[in-house]
Amino acid sequence: MNLHRHDAASAAAALTMVREMFPELDDVTFAAVDWLGRQYLETDGVLAVFDPGSAEVRPHYHPTVDEALAAAPDELLRTDLLAEWRARHPEPLAAGWCAGYRQPLFLGGEDSADNLEAVDLAAYWSTRGRTWLRVKDLPPDRRIGGVIPG
Repeated sequence: MNLHRHDAASAAAALTMVREMFPELDDVTFAAVDWLGRQYLETDGVLAVFDPGSAEVRPHYHPTVDEALAAAPDELLRTDLLAEWRARHPEPLAAGWCAGYRQPLFLGGEDSADNLEAVDLAAYWSTRGRTWLRVKDLPPDRRIGGVIPG
């Protein structure tokens, strides 16, 4: 799975997952999820990418997943990182699984294939969401178990 388009059931499940990290999120319908567990929301002419590894919501330059894939597939799907991941893990990710950061980027983890592992998508969003909600308001230089959040 590089990118999976949501149906009604998986879009509802995606909203539940994303609310683990962003509890204030309105009722929305996610369009797709990618191999890194990032959820894609098409809204008001903007494609928003919700990333559990960085705890960020990034706007994309194109209003829909299809337009973004047509214009900049490498940028959208992080194909550089995907190639590194696949070199080490040639088997495809199972349905409902993603490549997640062992140490999240928001805790100073490296954005590299060495820091990725195959994880259950719902569990990944849940654990990263709970962690993010506990650390997001800490001072930037606060150490957490020897790690300074990035």
